[in-house]
Amino acid sequence: MKRKFTFILIIFSLLLVSCTRDTITKEISSEGEPYLQEIWNFSEGLAAVMIDWKYGYINKNRELVIEAKFDEAYDFTNGLAKVKAGEKYGIIDFRGKYVIDPIYEDIKLYSENLWLVNLDGMYGLVMKDGKSLLEPKYNTILSALNNIYLIEIENEWGYSDENGNIIVEPKYRDIDYYPDNEMYIVNENGKWGTLDKNGEELISPVYSNRLFFSEGLAPVKINNKYGYIDKIGNLVIEPQFDHGGIFSENLACVNINYKYGYINKKGEFVIDPIYDSGSKFENGIAEVDLKGYEGTIDTKGNNITELKYYDISPMRNSLFSIYLNTDEGYKYGAINREGEEIISPKYDFIEYFTDDLLKFKLKDKIGIMNEEGRVYLEGVFDEINSEKFNLIEVVSNNKKGIFTEKGIQLTDIEYDSIEYFDEYMLVVEKESNKGLINTYGKNITEIEYDDIRLPYSNRQFIPVKKNGKWGFIDREGNILIQLRYDDVKSFSEGLGAVKIKDKWVYIDKNEEIIIE
Repeated sequence: MKRKFTFILIIFSLLLVSCTRDTITKEISSEGEPYLQEIWNFSEGLAAVMIDWKYGYINKNRELVIEAKFDEAYDFTNGLAKVKAGEKYGIIDFRGKYVIDPIYEDIKLYSENLWLVNLDGMYGLVMKDGKSLLEPKYNTILSALNNIYLIEIENEWGYSDENGNIIVEPKYRDIDYYPDNEMYIVNENGKWGTLDKNGEELISPVYSNRLFFSEGLAPVKINNKYGYIDKIGNLVIEPQFDHGGIFSENLACVNINYKYGYINKKGEFVIDPIYDSGSKFENGIAEVDLKGYEGTIDTKGNNITELKYYDISPMRNSLFSIYLNTDEGYKYGAINREGEEIISPKYDFIEYFTDDLLKFKLKDKIGIMNEEGRVYLEGVFDEINSEKFNLIEVVSNNKKGIFTEKGIQLTDIEYDSIEYFDEYMLVVEKESNKGLINTYGKNITEIEYDDIRLPYSNRQFIPVKKNGKWGFIDREGNILIQLRYDDVKSFSEGLGAVKIKDKWVYIDKNEEIIIE
């Protein structure tokens, strides 16, 4: 089932409890002192560790405050952590007490106070305090607007309120919520109708076409002809059309006798049915087709442009792309809402790249221009990747460089890869070596490191590797922790996990071993 409206999918792919498992396991004997075989970063004062092949939590005094008895353990977030006992997951608090018993195949954090749980392949919702909101008996749970949950069992849909009270038991083949109309569109036995938010029937499910309400009316098919009903099911326009579109700007595009025109809410033709196709009106403009040529008209049916294009499509910001035959073949350009040519039709394609910039292709090369057709980046690149932090990544001969969105070149096109660290710096790679540059294209470090990791937590301590050894640098490229460790993780809450030979320990900013 394809969902066309604003839902937040909270099935198995939802946000995992916030953590990053950057771990390395070391096999040691369980005899003697309980060594830390595996360690994570500190989160809310505790760090998950492995002792004798089980996970528990230590504090910064190396005290085992939560017994090492779990098969998996994750970071604490808002006082709670996800753990695995045997093959089942649960949630514990700072004391190691179960808030949610380990009976689930998986648990995902849905919101600050709500968890999605999976029990025997079925989904439910559990509150932060462990109380059940929705029993785990549903194949799918979707969150609609206004704190409503859509629930599905074996392809039948219903919904509950925010407190988990079932308003409509799952019985419909399909269901969608339309907040603008404060109603649910439902399909029962292949027929469509509507319900209100309390589950009361507004329109009986008797229509073969899906109901789309716009400006208070929806087209319906009755005896192979289309008419229009209002929100409570009254027939407002008698069924007489071969097809009916939705109302927009008080007009609807309809088909009668294989021709399209536009009617008002009385069912009267305002624009005669003379076209082979037509779109809905947006901002006073509709696209129409006649004998294979397209153009635009206003709400009175007057031509805004000639019907001479092979394709005309709305873009954004009042621009329309046009496609027509020129002396150089079929090419793309753009016109404004008045039909004035803004961008000459000479491009192999044009499309929006950012909110106000367009990417174009000309003779197999890519460039960037603004909405007035002013070229910022000439069409000389093999590819131009998406803009981020007002920077544009270009590709030429498999090498990458950085430009501003106004076309100012910041770096040479010489890098094998570019990765955004944050809004102030980037990680660049050249001939298998990495370095940091700022967003003005200036080097922060030399391109000399074997690797640079994006830290999970404290971004003032950046893990770098050179000649096989790891350490940390700051955001200006200065060495904070000497590059002499076999591996490192992020600094978190004042401590960093580093590996010395075969042993993981926690050090402070002065490289003193605090926990081993």
